[in-house]
Formats: sequence, C-alpha cells, structure tokens
Amino acid sequence: MKNGAQIDLLIDRRDQVVNLCEMKYTQDKFSIDQEYEKNLLHKRECFVSETKTKKSVHLTMVTVNGLVQNAHSGIIQNTITAEDLFQP
Repeated sequence: MKNGAQIDLLIDRRDQVVNLCEMKYTQDKFSIDQEYEKNLLHKRECFVSETKTKKSVHLTMVTVNGLVQNAHSGIIQNTITAEDLFQP
C-alpha cells in the first residue's frame, strides 16, 4: 500500500516553482526535528511523484513566530510569519 501525504497549501508560480507550504501554529518559533524533516521530504516526494511536475518544488513554512534554525531546518527554502502576512 502506498502512503499518501497531506499538503496544507500549494502555490504554483509562473516562474516554474511550486511552493509546498506547511502551516504550523505554535506559541514560540517552530522547530523541525529529524522525524518531521523526513515527513516533509516524504510530502515533497509524493507531490512530485503524483503530479509528475518538472517544476522546482520549494518547501515553505508558514508559522506565527518563525522557524528555529537547526540541523533539520535547512530543507526549508522560505519561511512566512504572521508579521509577513499582516503588515499594516
């Protein structure tokens, strides 16, 4: 049996890039551990396999307070925070 993946949001851009967005709400910065890194890579692999896309697929985190920089956060190409979304 093939394991699927839940994708929170896709942004299919005209510049041949797809942002595969993962949305997380935490009181502090979100931290990616080894298991979660594997989960994100699985989601990207499932998306590419199922869609047969030739576009670049960027992993993007949408969080309230940002992302903790650690050994597992390097797979994230973009981080969007609440401040980015709700600027006056």
